[in-house]
Amino acid sequence: MPSKTIHNKVGSESPSKAPRKSELRVDAFSVLIVLATFLGPISAVLVTRWVDQSRERRSQRLYVFRTLMRTRRMPVTIDHVTALNLVEVEYYNCPNVIGVFRELITHYMTNYGDEKTIDELKAANDKADRIKTRMLSAMARVLRYKFGEIDLFEGGYVPRAWSDELGEQQAIRRGVLRILDGTIPLQIAPFVPRGQVTPADGSHVFPPKPT
Repeated sequence: MPSKTIHNKVGSESPSKAPRKSELRVDAFSVLIVLATFLGPISAVLVTRWVDQSRERRSQRLYVFRTLMRTRRMPVTIDHVTALNLVEVEYYNCPNVIGVFRELITHYMTNYGDEKTIDELKAANDKADRIKTRMLSAMARVLRYKFGEIDLFEGGYVPRAWSDELGEQQAIRRGVLRILDGTIPLQIAPFVPRGQVTPADGSHVFPPKPT
């Protein structure tokens, strides 16, 4: 009889000390609901901002890459130089691109000048094209484009008329500057239209000879 009384007493005390599994599940579920209520909108905002920033960064990098590709055969144009100066900004965390970019800038700064011969300038242009090809290839890998270096080096098209026009503009500009600084004189000669007979008395000369 005493043993039964003790057994019943112990059995009646044990359930009050241990929490029920159903209560634990309810409490955990409530915590999850609270966390989801507060963290859900914050997470959505953070993810949206991250996506927007990634898109904007890729768009800016793509603009620089497309501009350099579009003008790779016209290295002295404003668009090409402007895009080249943006490489260091838009690809600042891409060491493979920045390394080749700095090599290209160093080449431009040290291998060009008025004292260079035509052959030296041609060699410098060829080397600049090779370095630029490596840079464009590194940029393409960052943007997940697949371009071979040979395709980048040999690609691009510029009409011959564009090159001729640019050369003529440079020649005219140099000639005008030489006249303005007194290096060469401004020559004036009489003009006789084609097919017109030149008078023998020299009356076609301007200004006329004194009488």
